[in-house]
Amino acid sequence: DYTINVTGVSFSSNMVRNIQDAEVLGNEASTDILVYPNPASSYINVNVLNGTKQGTVSIYNMIGSLVKVVEIDGNEREVNISDLPAGSYIISVQDEKGPITKSFIKQK
Repeated sequence: DYTINVTGVSFSSNMVRNIQDAEVLGNEASTDILVYPNPASSYINVNVLNGTKQGTVSIYNMIGSLVKVVEIDGNEREVNISDLPAGSYIISVQDEKGPITKSFIKQK
């Protein structure tokens, strides 16, 4: 939170109208993702919160190799992970604000 004190300024009706039409900057909610169930065996659901409705979901193994890429178009995407070996993975969702990463465990 922050406070702005303005002193010694007079406003015209045109200025007030422009202020009312101004876009509020810096108060956007940050993007986050939910990955569930965790651990999972066949599918994971990726839910994007406060982010773009379109982006790329990338899954990496623990040595950093890219093992799967899918596109997300909407708030949620079900991703088939049945072809991945059991282990720990990093999931990254790229949107216009940047990448968001989480980890999940793939069971047998």
